[in-house]
Amino acid sequence: MENKKKPLIRRDFIFGSKSFINLFWACSSLIGGNLFFLLGLCSYFKLNFLFQLNQIQFFPQGLLLLFYGLAGSLLSLYLWSILLLSIGDGYNEFNKISNRIKIFRWGFPGKNRKIKLDYSFSEIENLSLYIRQGFNPQSILYLKLKNKIKIPLTRNDSVFNLEEFEYYAADLARFLQISLKDESVN
Repeated sequence: MENKKKPLIRRDFIFGSKSFINLFWACSSLIGGNLFFLLGLCSYFKLNFLFQLNQIQFFPQGLLLLFYGLAGSLLSLYLWSILLLSIGDGYNEFNKISNRIKIFRWGFPGKNRKIKLDYSFSEIENLSLYIRQGFNPQSILYLKLKNKIKIPLTRNDSVFNLEEFEYYAADLARFLQISLKDESVN
C-alpha cells in the first residue's frame, strides 16, 4: 500500500492585465486614436486622406478629431504599458511548512513596483466567495483576515466557469483547512 503525500506548498499564478479584452481595447484605441488624429491633421493642412476632407472644417470638427485622436492614443499608450509591464501578474503562495501566505503582484514602475503581502495562517478568518451574475458578472475569491481586511486572491474582472470557480475555492479552503463563506449578490 502506497502512502500518498499531500503537497505542503501550493502556488497559484495570477495573470493580471493579460486578457483578451485588454488586448482588444489596446489595439482598437491605437488604430482609432491614430486615425482620428491623422484625420484632424489632414483637415488642418487641407489634405485628402482616404476620402475627400474638403467638407471637414478644422474648427470645430478637425479640432475635435485631433482631441479624440489624442485621447485614444493616450488610452492606447496606457493599455499597452499595463500589458507589457505585466501589471497585476503574480502569485499566491500557501506554505504549510512555515504556516505563511505570501501574495505577490507586479505594480507600476517605481519604488513600490513589487507588491508583497505576507500573513500567518493564524491571521486568517476564512475564504469569502463573491459571485455576482447578470449584466456585469463577477466571481472573486477573497482571503478574509481576523482584522476584517479582505484581500482578493483572483482578478476582479475574471469570469470563470462557475463550477470551476467553486471547485477552486473549495479546494483552496480544504488545503488551508478553513471555512468558505458565500457572500454572493443575486
